[in-house]
Amino acid sequence: FSALVTSSCNDILILPLMRGGDPMARGVHEIFSTSPYVHYEEETMTESRLLRALEGIQHVLVVDSVVNRGHSLRKILHRLESQKKFVYCLAGVMQEEAAQSLPMEFPFVRFYALRISKNQYTGKGNTDTGNRLFG
Repeated sequence: FSALVTSSCNDILILPLMRGGDPMARGVHEIFSTSPYVHYEEETMTESRLLRALEGIQHVLVVDSVVNRGHSLRKILHRLESQKKFVYCLAGVMQEEAAQSLPMEFPFVRFYALRISKNQYTGKGNTDTGNRLFG
């Protein structure tokens, strides 16, 4: 994370996973206030839009409030894997199994969580964190 402190805000992309990652990412954006801020929704983020967002970027901060099994996070990390960027995942809470498996699956990513939880929630349908937080 120390590389970010010495980096220009212009080469840091803040990429909140929607919708649950937005409130936490806004706090991150207060620190890196001139950094580009692009909402990531799997259904609407085309490859060309993602590549445009990554132009001139060295560091990508993927932000989500809760990482349970890591399904949504894995999708974006697979897309970033070939981009040769420094990638950081910031989470409010990360489920213990995901905290152990994700760093092994994605060794190019630095993972940071405010809290690791033994609890696990498996939703059905539209019961993800964003829907639970924002209705």
